[in-house]
Amino acid sequence: MYRLITQQRDDPRVTEALYLAAEAMFSRGEALLKDGKTDEGRQAYHDAINYYNGVRSKSTLVDLVQKNINKLNTSSGRIVAEVGSEEFQKRLETLKRLLTQVNDRPDLRVRALFRVANCYQALDMPEEASVVYQFLRDRYPDDNAAEQIYFGLIQTLTQRGQMEKANVETEKFKAKYPNSPLLNNASLVQAEAQFGQKQYKEALVNYEKSRVASKDSSALETIEFRIATCYFNLEAFQPARERFELFAKQHPDSKIRPDALFFLGLTLYKIADSSNDPKIAQPNIAAAIQVYEEILTKYLQYDKLPLVTFRLGYLYSFAGAYDRDADGKLTGTANFDKAITTFQEFVKKWPDYKD
Repeated sequence: MYRLITQQRDDPRVTEALYLAAEAMFSRGEALLKDGKTDEGRQAYHDAINYYNGVRSKSTLVDLVQKNINKLNTSSGRIVAEVGSEEFQKRLETLKRLLTQVNDRPDLRVRALFRVANCYQALDMPEEASVVYQFLRDRYPDDNAAEQIYFGLIQTLTQRGQMEKANVETEKFKAKYPNSPLLNNASLVQAEAQFGQKQYKEALVNYEKSRVASKDSSALETIEFRIATCYFNLEAFQPARERFELFAKQHPDSKIRPDALFFLGLTLYKIADSSNDPKIAQPNIAAAIQVYEEILTKYLQYDKLPLVTFRLGYLYSFAGAYDRDADGKLTGTANFDKAITTFQEFVKKWPDYKD
């Protein structure tokens, strides 16, 4: 039935049907993706886009109805002669009622385009989504959905890696909508943009704001990981260590736990390397070794496995350098032996690895 309706898209009465059809397909796409049916879900979103694009704007519909009224009036003599004045008046009144109805309805074209942008986001097509959001933001600045449209633009700019522009737009959003419930999300998006620009100090402030306000567990994981990473990049290694350790403990099943452990190992190494006190260096080296051993044991598909192996060999050699007595004489070669074995494993498994 919907396919038949699309053949009459110039009929003003069809626009609502097209919009409802697209909404049904959009909801179907969401449900399918949630159930893990990726291909079917993506197809449903593409189908929804086609139907949303068929929705005409109110001005276009008004123009179409008015043209039909004008055409009827222009041919009034011929039509009256063919069907009589009563039938002519009936047709004219029907068109006038339709014109009133169209004028009283909301402009579904804006909603349809907003949904098109939503579909592109769901399909991981941020460039296409941002173009639609930009058009809507500029063309309909006072629409009821303008706030969500603006936020969608910021999201997709961030996804596209246009961090500087996303940061600028976020500041404008905050100024325009100071009481927006989306501000918490805007702070997170801005933090991501600042993080991408290596503005770690500024990003840290916005991540902390987002952490306090966020109620989404998956978002909280990302925020907590980013906060720890900001401290690391700011060379505040002690708070970075505390944050990475806490993350690894509180999120044992997190997909980003291997990354947290990787950075924890780096942080421990940095603390050890920056200290001339063996009482500080040695326990941090030992802790870093334990962390990297855990990665190699639990996360065999981790994409940084070659780098973890190499750094583990380096840590063993670092630990071996402290295996000396008060006179500087080597007390054992166990750590050096482990370093050699680990480096050999690295060379054997990843002979062409470059980083």
